Amino acid sequence: AQRDQKHFITFQSACTMTPSINRVFDPDGDVVLVLTEEIDDGLIEGASPRGELAETSTPEQLFIDDEGADEMLAEDNTLRHIFTLAGEDQADLTRKGEESAPGNQEIGHCLSTYSETRLRVSSKHLILASPVFKAMLARNFKESATLRSTGTLELQLPDDDPAALLVLLDIIHGDTPQVPREVDLPMLTQLAVLVDKYQLYKVVGVYSEFWIDSLKGKIPQSFTQDLVPWISIFYVFARPTEFKVVTRIAQRESKARIGEDDGNDLPIPESVFGN
Repeated sequence: AQRDQKHFITFQSACTMTPSINRVFDPDGDVVLVLTEEIDDGLIEGASPRGELAETSTPEQLFIDDEGADEMLAEDNTLRHIFTLAGEDQADLTRKGEESAPGNQEIGHCLSTYSETRLRVSSKHLILASPVFKAMLARNFKESATLRSTGTLELQLPDDDPAALLVLLDIIHGDTPQVPREVDLPMLTQLAVLVDKYQLYKVVGVYSEFWIDSLKGKIPQSFTQDLVPWISIFYVFARPTEFKVVTRIAQRESKARIGEDDGNDLPIPESVFGN
């Protein structure tokens, strides 16, 4: 090929996996919780974020010459690894590029990087702490059947925030020195989500008091983007006085349906959304 020939190089939506981060809460634990978290959005500078790409289903294209492509592959091992992820060799990719359009070559599949967190925990601790885990691990669900028959279980929790879950698992397993007494609002919001999801209200009781009290000075006094998370927090952690104050602010000052844009994934009573 002539060195001045131009090519479109297409990077499709997919992901790489960084090495697992392992934490052992119980050396004799019989359950491994597996969490996946996006840690890098946009492998190529200026490329579309994964969310945009997934929404439009349109690959991102970079217009470069042959020499530029060679340099990119030589300098970035991640790009070389893309071939392995795609399950195709370079000849197949070249053929696909030739079939799609002259001078175009599909060489990549990765715009986002993900990390996997594997946590060894005790099913007994989970069952005692959470009615949800009790139903999953001690009743007639497939997870409990696997645990009974093999003595171990790998449980995928793709929707859970890893950092927030680590805090809750420290509480559940009695590793109290590891539990923070202060957290920021995003962390407290994620903690509220997981406490509600797994019904861990009693387990975190005293800690939720620490967390909320440490942020008291940051509770909005008017309708801001932080108000909806606070509605969720006060609801989950049973703070009726504060809950009443922030919902009144929202109902009085919000120009749209409360939570319409940023609260649908948070545990908030439907009666609040409907006002």
